[in-house]
Amino acid sequence: MIRAKIEMMRPMQERKALVRELPEALLTIREAARLLKPDEGERRPSRLHVYGVALIREGEILGEDEAVSLYRTGEAAACFEAALKMSEDSARRDPSDYQSRDRVLLSETQLASILDHTEPRRSLVLWDDALRRIAGASAHGSALRNEAEALAASVNPLLKLGRRAEARRRLDRALDLLRQLKQYPASEVELGSPADVVLRAQAEYEASGGNSDAGAVAYDELLGLILKANPSPEENLKNAVELSNLFGAAVRVYQFAGRSSAAAGVRQRRLSIWREWAIKLPGNMFVARQLEAAKALE
Repeated sequence: MIRAKIEMMRPMQERKALVRELPEALLTIREAARLLKPDEGERRPSRLHVYGVALIREGEILGEDEAVSLYRTGEAAACFEAALKMSEDSARRDPSDYQSRDRVLLSETQLASILDHTEPRRSLVLWDDALRRIAGASAHGSALRNEAEALAASVNPLLKLGRRAEARRRLDRALDLLRQLKQYPASEVELGSPADVVLRAQAEYEASGGNSDAGAVAYDELLGLILKANPSPEENLKNAVELSNLFGAAVRVYQFAGRSSAAAGVRQRRLSIWREWAIKLPGNMFVARQLEAAKALE
């Protein structure tokens, strides 16, 4: 997604550290942010860029939404807010500074994902701004993928605000973009891909309208397509988290639809993922928390 740009900038060694020892990773990035913090009045783009990236990484470690993190979402939101403000100031001073524009997009989408749970109105404002920024980019594959995902992400706050008609229009636009990208219809769907994000939003849209059966059918299709792509959650922690999140959402809809057998099957698969990871990473705080959450659904 848009967030994947940060993932590409992160050294592989650091990514492994985030998986294994989140508290240590937080100490490391906070020390880096302290050393990189610019002096008052600093305007050099290079200095502001590295500090902004450090703030965003700190926010991810603290509480990136539905990802490997410390679940400290309030602190994470503060980091994303700080990165957003600094990046917006830089972008206003120099409209040609593409790094500042990218940081704005990254920080506001991270913040929007967190606020969706508590402040859907503010979350929607941020997603709308992200969509405006994406629309200003050239119409290449990356921009189309980002637009599809941002449209899908904005569906949930719209539903919470009771704006189903607008949510439907955005879903239709996102589905049209998937067709342009030749990502859907498809024989399989990769976890975290635009098709995954959009189809999850569609399933939630169906279920939220009082039609749990339609939502359950939508999750049936998505789970089938995801599993055909062989996501290997037992080997990849990022995929384990994303698949676990998908299973949790599907269980909720299956229960509302009265499909207790389907719900039980998915619950067991989710629990199995975290039991395996608990063996691989004994004592890991993040894995232990995921395992407890999976047990709570039994």
